[in-house]
Amino acid sequence: MVEEPLYEDDELKVTVFPKDSEAHELHLIKPKSRYLLLRGTLRELARTPRRKLESKLNLINSALLYEAREQGLDAKDIGIVISQAYIEEEERFRRQGL
Repeated sequence: MVEEPLYEDDELKVTVFPKDSEAHELHLIKPKSRYLLLRGTLRELARTPRRKLESKLNLINSALLYEAREQGLDAKDIGIVISQAYIEEEERFRRQGL
């Protein structure tokens, strides 16, 4: 069963990784790139202060911010999307009673 994305707009999408329900993928739509966010990374990034977000994203994958910038996005844009995806995931857990 393919789950509905946790977040999706014209530039970015966050999905649950099909092989591990506790991992996620961040999709950059224009260059059609996907970045795996291992277990716990979505939560950690969602709780990261803005001033530290860029360095954490670079630790995950240095190409991520490079490609995002090519698309006109920055760490703040990604941080907002990650936070919204995390909130959506938490809401889904609550609705399921988990």
